[in-house]
Parts: sequence; structure tokens; C-alpha cells
Amino acid sequence: TRMSTWNYAIDLGMYPLGSCTMKYNPRVNEAVARVEGIANGHPYQPEKISQGALRIIKTLSECLIEITGMDAI
Repeated sequence: TRMSTWNYAIDLGMYPLGSCTMKYNPRVNEAVARVEGIANGHPYQPEKISQGALRIIKTLSECLIEITGMDAI
């Protein structure tokens, strides 16, 4: 509704103030970060358990390579 747009909302634009820890994070990033297997991940967990996170990273890398036309990311 029109009234709902009177207050600032991250969905309506970027808030340019704040420290580097207050960057704009698209909703899709937040959704992925909340996936149980990702949210509970730890750098020292076994590779076998980390395959989902590694797949996300690989897929993102492939998408960025295709979008940018670069040879590698």
C-alpha cells in the first residue's frame, strides 16, 4: 500500500549510510544463509558434510563467469 512505502524499506532502495557491516544484502542471500545446513556450517567440519555449501559456491561462480564473460572468478 502507499502508506507502507512512507517508511524506509530495504526492498525499496539502498541505505547508503553505515559501516561496511551494514551493506545491502538481497533477500535471496538472507534466505540461503538461513538454510539449516548452511547456517550451522563450520570451517572445520568434514568435507563430506560441506558439499552443499561447496555446490552453492561453485554454482555462483559459474553464474558470475557467464554473466561477466570472464574466464574464471
